[in-house]
Amino acid sequence: PIVKDRVPPDFRRIKVREGDRVIMVWTAQESMTVHVEGYEVVVAVSPGKPTTMEFDARRTGRFPIHGHANSSSGGHGHGHRALSHIEVHPK
Repeated sequence: PIVKDRVPPDFRRIKVREGDRVIMVWTAQESMTVHVEGYEVVVAVSPGKPTTMEFDARRTGRFPIHGHANSSSGGHGHGHRALSHIEVHPK
């Protein structure tokens, strides 16, 4: 769950192996867009509605996961701090 632009401490670093199928379910208090840098995976999350993000971990490295709150004007807020990081380790 994303609460006040933060995730629980045990979700701030996600470790997977190259080739793994990554499945994350997001919930948030406000409408937002969540994306994984370097993988270009993007999902729109609405309040009260769990949203699933899925992708194959094909690139190794450490990739930030950002959330951008949707503004009332239809644009996106731009926070610079990552919600979490996904670490893809070689097989």
